[in-house]
Amino acid sequence: MKKFKINNKDNIISIVCPTFNGIEWIIVRNSEKEKEIIDKGFYEFDFDEFNKILSLKELPNILKEKITGNIYISIPTNKVLLINNTYPTLKSSEINQIVKIQIDKISPYPPDKLVYGNEIIENNDESSDVIMMGVHNDIISIAESYSTKKLNLLSIDCRVFSWIELMSGIIDDSNFQNQILIIDDSIELVILFFKNKKIKLIRPLFLKIDKSDFISELSYEINYSLQSLGIKSNEFDKISIWNHSSWENITINEIKNKTNIIVEQFNLEILGKISEGMLQRINKKNIVNFLPKKIHEKQQQKIIFYKLLGTGAGDGFLWPDFSTYSVLILWKKEEFANEFISKSDHSKIIKNKAYSRHDYFMQPIQTHGLWNGTNPFKNCLVEKNKEDKIGIITRGKVRLSKQIDFWLNVPQASNAIKRAKDVEFYKGIGELPFLAQATFSVWKNLDSVMNFAYKSKDHSDIIKKTRKRNWYSEDMFTRFIIKKNIETSLN
Repeated sequence: MKKFKINNKDNIISIVCPTFNGIEWIIVRNSEKEKEIIDKGFYEFDFDEFNKILSLKELPNILKEKITGNIYISIPTNKVLLINNTYPTLKSSEINQIVKIQIDKISPYPPDKLVYGNEIIENNDESSDVIMMGVHNDIISIAESYSTKKLNLLSIDCRVFSWIELMSGIIDDSNFQNQILIIDDSIELVILFFKNKKIKLIRPLFLKIDKSDFISELSYEINYSLQSLGIKSNEFDKISIWNHSSWENITINEIKNKTNIIVEQFNLEILGKISEGMLQRINKKNIVNFLPKKIHEKQQQKIIFYKLLGTGAGDGFLWPDFSTYSVLILWKKEEFANEFISKSDHSKIIKNKAYSRHDYFMQPIQTHGLWNGTNPFKNCLVEKNKEDKIGIITRGKVRLSKQIDFWLNVPQASNAIKRAKDVEFYKGIGELPFLAQATFSVWKNLDSVMNFAYKSKDHSDIIKKTRKRNWYSEDMFTRFIIKKNIETSLN
């Protein structure tokens, strides 16, 4: 697999686009001045349904290992409700309101089931030509699989616009002012009407070219569309059919006879790859993006999980240590953690009040169990190195009915870790006194952890008691590699 070097500060964009026989991708380093392609390719594979969105889980492994940074995907046009119109406004807020009203009029779904979008084709001092769109949020929920700790879903586009982008030069240079375009890329069939080289209508067609009634159905769709536009067929100069596999001459001639319009067909390979059309749309203004606001806001969040914790005095947590506090934070990026440590109001307060602080930068390598109904670490595990220092958090929520039995056995657990070889630091931590307790410990390496886990009799006895006596209503165990630790004297 091709490797490429990426700086954390680079704006990396990964474009993912299914085709009729596989999937294309382009990975670029993006800036306002240029887009540097650092990787691109095609992988041939079969998937069950055309006209569907591939979730991240369904991507071939070769691609899942490659994509990074900001993700651009597109959804099939036949999943989208579309209306074209001109409105006497340039304000995006007003256009967004109009889109919702107009799409709701034609939608079979209630408004809370839709995500709305629009693309401004052209605007002048007085009006805007707008393509209004809506898509069911079930489709969007599949697309949201690309929003992860490592990936930032930046754009959900509509597939047909990538082909239009690739055709724009041909359309502009054409001698034909008014034409009908039919795009058949073997995934979907879409018809577009251009008047004075401007899009007047886009319609996905649910037709099969191999059906006996294809010509009559296509003719009906064309005539119906012309009536809705209030345009006569003789106003159009030609019908351009773009496809991967040429339609038979008899089909072309029948369309010509049914419509009385010149018909020509062209191979989509002339235009290039559809992923290249998506690439050309990056950085353009006023283009559609079905990315829901809630997902955008979620991706702007810097913290995935955090807990403010007290600590225990001495070798355990029965008695509180009012001189020491801890905070556990899972960050989306290390740079956010560095910013928090150096610039946040929280850090300024600590600097003024504390005499020292110790920051451990860790990455999880193994985890099981839950913390308040979730495990924040399970989706960000990394490979372990036997020589890395290891941090361990064990956390349990003690049942009320088990309190006495649990606390009577705490000294045995404390003594076990106190006598352990190669444990460099340990501290009782917790959210609620007596009820929700945890231990954080630092070990020389993984071997020292394994020796303690499997050779310490006291530790083994406590593990057996924990399971047999069912002390916890909820617990979690997580091992981390410690990437670095910084001890800072403050006062």
